[in-house]
Amino acid sequence: SLNSDGYAKSVEQILSKYISILDYFDSDYISSSSEKDIQNYLVSLYKKIPKDISSFAYTNLEGIVYLCNGVVFKTPKIDSFKKLIQNNSEFFISDPYISYMSGRTEIGFGKIVYDKNGSKKGCLNASISLDTLHELFSSLWIGNSQNFSIRAGNGMEIFNLNKIVLNSHSVFFKPALIREEYNAFNILVRGIVQSKTQDGENVLIFFNRIENTEWYLGLSVMENEYNGILRRHRFYQSFIVICSIISVMLILFL
Repeated sequence: SLNSDGYAKSVEQILSKYISILDYFDSDYISSSSEKDIQNYLVSLYKKIPKDISSFAYTNLEGIVYLCNGVVFKTPKIDSFKKLIQNNSEFFISDPYISYMSGRTEIGFGKIVYDKNGSKKGCLNASISLDTLHELFSSLWIGNSQNFSIRAGNGMEIFNLNKIVLNSHSVFFKPALIREEYNAFNILVRGIVQSKTQDGENVLIFFNRIENTEWYLGLSVMENEYNGILRRHRFYQSFIVICSIISVMLILFL
């Protein structure tokens, strides 16, 4: 699948780095403290967090968010949080959303917090601006005419180098799939999509699901360019086979 596997792994490593920042907080203290004490603890750390982290908070099981700046509110959209609480996952990475604090588009990530009895108590969560992620993702690019893009599970674009401009925002849909692979939980994890540019040229998109998210990374290449790569590859394979046969015949008859 061209290099989409490698790019997906690199993106996963970047996201894992931000998940690991949540280990900085004192989980034992949070497990045994009241929500007011937890927020006071987070407020005391407000100016000590890495500069690229926009904010952090504690969210209880009812979806009440205790922000590091002292603000308390009930989150209006907690899909990622609900999935974290209901499933066996220990952490989550959200789709893009508009931040309550900054008004910017951000990505949230969080991990489960347990109480002293081992029951789920809530989650610690932090956020990073989409602009920061764009810079990090751009640094991964080592290609030429191919296009590296990332989309949320709902089709929303998270990142796109715009080297190949497609005529549709929803590229991972059933009718266009020409190859698909699913995991044991029947989740689409990789495949190939056929699409078109705005100029009507055929494009192949090799995509991989990014682990621990509902995102998909796609590597787009013009179909005629890809077919040229295949033809060259097949020629070299045939050439090697012929050379091997000739070498064996020479050894046998000389």
